[in-house]
Amino acid sequence: MKGAYSTAHLFSLNIMLMLAWSALAGGFSTFNLFVGFALGWVVLWFIQPLYGRGNKYFKKPWQIGALLALFLYDLILSSFRVAWEILAIRSFAKPGFIAVPLDVRSDMQILLLANFISLTPGSLTLDISEDRRTLYLHTMFASDPDKVRSDIKNGIEKRILEITG
Repeated sequence: MKGAYSTAHLFSLNIMLMLAWSALAGGFSTFNLFVGFALGWVVLWFIQPLYGRGNKYFKKPWQIGALLALFLYDLILSSFRVAWEILAIRSFAKPGFIAVPLDVRSDMQILLLANFISLTPGSLTLDISEDRRTLYLHTMFASDPDKVRSDIKNGIEKRILEITG
């Protein structure tokens, strides 16, 4: 039976454990459902040797956490950079338009990348090419376009591909 459980099977088991916890806890409140899901995930993680290690189901939360941590880091760093630009006597901004070649392909991947870029202060996603292989953006700090492209490709886009690809 080792390795017989797919991600969908483990998710279904986790849902069943969540519902069982909520029933035993005496109600199907949001809190009980959340706690039940978290406890179910932990139980399934501990019994991995029974069905085989290395399932993607247990990697996704860490990958999503890494994406959110990277976004939070970028958000804080760019917020301070934009605030400094506003408060500084001398301007350091070199606004410009940058074309970023894309490795993401699906609508969801492109949507996530475009929104993460737009949510970061000082940058804005403008358009995507007809062939969906290039993303156009505007940034306040475009003095080194290759660095901006590299930061996007090796940061947010890489994490999105890990999670969805």
